[in-house]
This record gives sequence, C-alpha cells and structure tokens, in this order.
Amino acid sequence: MNIYVVERDLGAQLDELAPLVPRKATERRSYSGVAWTAGICEEIMFRGYLIWYVSQFTPLPWAVVLSSVAFGVSHSYQGFWPHVLATGSVGLVLALLYVFSGFLWLAMAFHVYLDINQGELMSGTTGYSAHVGLDGTDQGLVEVVQILR
Repeated sequence: MNIYVVERDLGAQLDELAPLVPRKATERRSYSGVAWTAGICEEIMFRGYLIWYVSQFTPLPWAVVLSSVAFGVSHSYQGFWPHVLATGSVGLVLALLYVFSGFLWLAMAFHVYLDINQGELMSGTTGYSAHVGLDGTDQGLVEVVQILR
C-alpha cells in the first residue's frame, strides 16, 4: 500500500474559516452539537418560518429565492461573496427540498449532514486534513490518498 499526500487549493477558499475549524476531539464533539443545532434551528427559521411569512406577500417562488438570499447573507461571517453565494445556493437546494417534499425534517436532516461533514472535512477526519505550517498559519487542506496494490 502506498500513501500519497496531495495538496489541494482549498485552503485559500477556507482562510476565513480557520478559527472555526474543530481540531481536537472535544472541539469536534462541540462542532457536532452546533451542526445539529444549526441544522434544526436554521431550517425552522429560514425554510419553515421565512418561506411561509414571505409567501403571504409574494408568490411562493419569490419566497423561496428571498429566504435563500437571506440564508446566504446570514452566513457572511464566513467570508463574503464566495461563501454567501455558496451558502445561498445550498439554502436554495434546502428550500426546494422542503417545498417539493412538504417535509421540513428532510431539509433539517440534510442540513445537519452537510454541516457535520463540513466539520469533519475541515478537521481532517475524512481523509482530508488542515495543513498547518510551522508558523501556525493554515496552509490549506491536504488529501491523504491510499492506493492499494
């Protein structure tokens, strides 16, 4: 078995999130709790309530789009344009999942799944790991690839 380390250019995209990356086991457990809380509460707020409220004044498609924009903007602390657009797009997928299924719990479950996996990806528990330089700065993500022969 050979093990290769492949540098990815993802670190530049995640620089703003470096302080949020769970690195220790206790931090990963806490991050998991935050992921559950965010997945449930944000879905109640952005999909369950906001889509309903906005749809009282606008057609449903506009309510879906506006709730997705609000969801993206609410995550601007992660870095503005790239993260707001990405998070808003995820919000749109979650909104469509809710609207077409009629079940908010499906959007909640998918949101929790995405958040937990994002934390594992950033912390290195999925075959990727944060590559920290000697000076303590985040140098990006490293993918560890195992090739079986």
